[in-house]
Amino acid sequence: FKQKTAYEIYQCDWSSDVCSSDLSEAFRKALDKAPTDDSLAREMTIALLGSGQVLEGRREVSRLLGADPSNAENLAIEALVLATEGKIERARSQLETASRGATEPGPSRLLGIFYLREGEASAAVQAFKAAVDKGAADPWTDRKSVV
Repeated sequence: FKQKTAYEIYQCDWSSDVCSSDLSEAFRKALDKAPTDDSLAREMTIALLGSGQVLEGRREVSRLLGADPSNAENLAIEALVLATEGKIERARSQLETASRGATEPGPSRLLGIFYLREGEASAAVQAFKAAVDKGAADPWTDRKSVV
């Protein structure tokens, strides 16, 4: 058993045995196959942020926003980057704006999750209801859905 440094622990997620460098490489390969698939790019950006690769996530969000700066889903993903960078109030404001301007449920779902993390349960319920109104599966009646 080799003792890992703090940096190695940060770079690798022991629960899944997937290293950040592996994720970044997989991300680039997936985007090479479908470079104009913004939904894939948004999902991969979330994965990058979840693995601690904030700089890579920031780069991808910049690319998405450069292609479509008014897209509510792109703005919501940028808000996740802001929250990851510790810019909580800016993230809140951006998510609220993205949710109001969105016709799709994604930004409202992210806003609901943000409110839950901040301990604002009633605001989270309202955001999730807005997501359902925009076409998301109702998490209270559809047990297969995940909000």
